[in-house]
Amino acid sequence: MKEADPSLNPREAADDGVSLALELKAEPCPDKRPFPVYCWFITRNADNARMGHFAFILGDVLPHLSHFYCYVFPEFRGRQVAARACRLAIPIATHFGISPIRITCREDNAPARRTAELVGAEFVGMVDCPAGYIDSDKPTSVVCKYELRAK
Repeated sequence: MKEADPSLNPREAADDGVSLALELKAEPCPDKRPFPVYCWFITRNADNARMGHFAFILGDVLPHLSHFYCYVFPEFRGRQVAARACRLAIPIATHFGISPIRITCREDNAPARRTAELVGAEFVGMVDCPAGYIDSDKPTSVVCKYELRAK
């Protein structure tokens, strides 16, 4: 029996916590992206300030791509906002049968690597990227690959 749908607007209980406020669901686009993408604003509970963006790709992504993408605005960095947002999205990914959850990042992106480790993802190796691949506005030929198996 399938569990009840998780909230698509998950929220940490504390006032100083973060929430994911669903911005949009992009339907599959066969020519570019054959799977849906959920996009959220990361917000602060106390005042609904936007702290960044979070996206979840629902599907069997290519080896160099991630299921989770996160961007935290500079003024909110250093507070584990990305890790907290990832933790809120794990039940949603699990509900849709995504396991393991793949998280990828450039080798020189220490905050992203730390975020993957904070949420319990395991480093599984480096993955080659297609020629001309751009990650965070920088060309890259390989990415770090982490996998998270939800419990």
